[in-house]
Amino acid sequence: MEVRLPLPLRNVEGLLFERGIDICQETVRFWWNRFGAMFAAIAGPNLFVQ
Repeated sequence: MEVRLPLPLRNVEGLLFERGIDICQETVRFWWNRFGAMFAAIAGPNLFVQ
């Protein structure tokens, strides 16, 4: 079974806010542009396969 759910940047902002981290969407976008490819390479294609 494989489950992949898209997580829009605005949802990431909301999830962090619920945990007491108040940042703007532009900060999340900056982090994604800077570190997203690195996270994807580390996770690999089988991250969500069960």
